[in-house]
Amino acid sequence: MENIARTIDDQIEVMSFDNAVAALQALETNKPDLILTDYQMPLMDGVQFIEKIRAAGQFNDIPIITALDDKEALYSALEAGATDFLVKPVDIHECQVRCRNLLTMQRQKLIISSHAQNLEQEVKQATEQVQL
Repeated sequence: MENIARTIDDQIEVMSFDNAVAALQALETNKPDLILTDYQMPLMDGVQFIEKIRAAGQFNDIPIITALDDKEALYSALEAGATDFLVKPVDIHECQVRCRNLLTMQRQKLIISSHAQNLEQEVKQATEQVQL
């Protein structure tokens, strides 16, 4: 998964972890634009990992792609908050395209959010000036 992630875009920083607990700890100081995870991991499975991420609240807007090979696990992952999934064995091209698409949507969402905040600030300032 790490090797595939490194081929998605040469402008992204890839952080890789050997277990879900370490990845959760990294989220305390980093806010990723996309999370790509396997279902089968040491210490907790992908569904538990996704549930913990979504329970944190501040990561609800981050797309999560999980790779799995079991239909029941797929349903559980989607119900837990996975945005998308890959069927194992992971097709490299499919993974790259899905990740690029989600990263593009995430970047656009951040741009829209930034514009909305700027407009809100401008309206607040204009309202304050009118009230004076």
